[in-house]
Amino acid sequence: MKVKGLFFDAGDTLFYVRGGVGEHYSRIAKRYGINLEPPLLSRRFQEVFRRHAPLVFPGARECDIHALERKWWNDIVQSVFDGVSLPEALFDEIYTFFEEEEAWSLFPETLEVLERLEGIGYQMGIISNFDSRIHPVCTSLGIRHFFKTVTISSRAGFAKPSPEIFCLALNEAGFHASEVVYVGDSLDHDVKGAALCGMTPLLLDRNGRYQGIETPTICDLRMIFSHL
Repeated sequence: MKVKGLFFDAGDTLFYVRGGVGEHYSRIAKRYGINLEPPLLSRRFQEVFRRHAPLVFPGARECDIHALERKWWNDIVQSVFDGVSLPEALFDEIYTFFEEEEAWSLFPETLEVLERLEGIGYQMGIISNFDSRIHPVCTSLGIRHFFKTVTISSRAGFAKPSPEIFCLALNEAGFHASEVVYVGDSLDHDVKGAALCGMTPLLLDRNGRYQGIETPTICDLRMIFSHL
């Protein structure tokens, strides 16, 4: 069937943390008298994030989601600082900072590609293991209006690579899986989950991490058009 729509992962696909997570954790912590260097905090963040439980709250009430998201991230930050007693104000500042435009940058080609896809007439959505801050982040970066649907794990009750979150997005957008291409940067979370749901996965590998795989792969979002 003809491709009618595209879904995208968000972080490290459309945009990335400007300067790196460790840089911002270190900078903010120093204002509270905690001196840990960015490389250490970056390394700890990757380790903690990889082993932490997914950002999902199945069965949670809508009114409780924001508090659950904050608690999930508070656990992450506390673990990254590895036993250091953190003032509540420090976590509040970190959490708020990552809702703001200053924390994020679009990849150089993101806006160009989204504008071109919209101009051709493709319907687009986001499927991401993100929290509710994705909406102000995308708005501040000037890309929220491109996406008809935004499906995030904290509200869907499922996290990638579970096919359920992909199927929820399909249902909301009104597409059959065979009509959709899904673009993401993770072989495990993005490619496998999308394929299990029946979508056509397209792996974004900007730095050549993946070699010798059969999955269609691009190194730049501009290459999407050769797969449509």
